[in-house]
Amino acid sequence: MARPALPCAALPPERPNAVTLARPTRFLTLLLAGLALAAPLRAEEVPELIDRARELYRQGDLRRSAEELGFALAAIARQRQAHYARLFPAAPQGWTREEPQDDAGSNVATQMMGGGISIGRDYTQANGEGRISARMLIDSPVAQGMASIASNPTIMPPHTRRLRIGADNALLRQEPGDGTMELTLVRGNAMVQLTSEGVEKSETLVELMKGFDFSRLQSR
Repeated sequence: MARPALPCAALPPERPNAVTLARPTRFLTLLLAGLALAAPLRAEEVPELIDRARELYRQGDLRRSAEELGFALAAIARQRQAHYARLFPAAPQGWTREEPQDDAGSNVATQMMGGGISIGRDYTQANGEGRISARMLIDSPVAQGMASIASNPTIMPPHTRRLRIGADNALLRQEPGDGTMELTLVRGNAMVQLTSEGVEKSETLVELMKGFDFSRLQSR
C-alpha cells in the first residue's frame, strides 16, 4: 500500500474571500491542463499567440484574448517540462532510467496547490526488484513547506530524519517494517523527491539525489 507523502507546513487561515478567488483559479487550471493535452505548438508560435492576445485585448475582446493566452501558457509549460525532463541524472549502474511521465493529473494537482511545474521519471533495477520514482517540483509553494520542515526539528514527521547532502538539508523517511523509502531535497524554487520500492539501502537514493544539478534546475 502506498504511503502518504510527507506533510507540508501548516497553511495560514484563509481570508474571507479565499473561496471566491479559488474558483476561477481552479477553472483556469483545468482549462490549461486540457490545452496541454492538445497537439503541441511549435516554439515560434508562442510569440504569435501572445501578439494575437494583445491585439484582441486592444479590441476589447477579452474572452478570445484570454483564450489565446491560455494556449501560449500551455505551450510554455510544455517547453519547461521538456527542459527539466532532460535534467534527470543518468541511471546508476545496474538501473534503467525510464521515459518522462506525461501526467496531466499531477500537473493539475500542482496548479491547485499554487502553481509550478511537475514532472517525473522512474528508475528500475535490472533484476526487476527495485524501483525509484523521481519527481521534480519547480516554482511550487509545496517546496517551501518542505524546506521549512527540513530546517526545523520541532516539526519533523515521525520516522523521518535529516540528512546532509553537500550543503543541503534532505529528509529521509523510512517507516519500520515498510519496504519503501522517501528522500526529499529542496533548494530555492526546486524540489526533488525520490520514492523507492524494493531498495534495501538508503545510500542508493542518496547517490541518485547527488546526480541532480540543482543549479541548473533553478535556471529556467
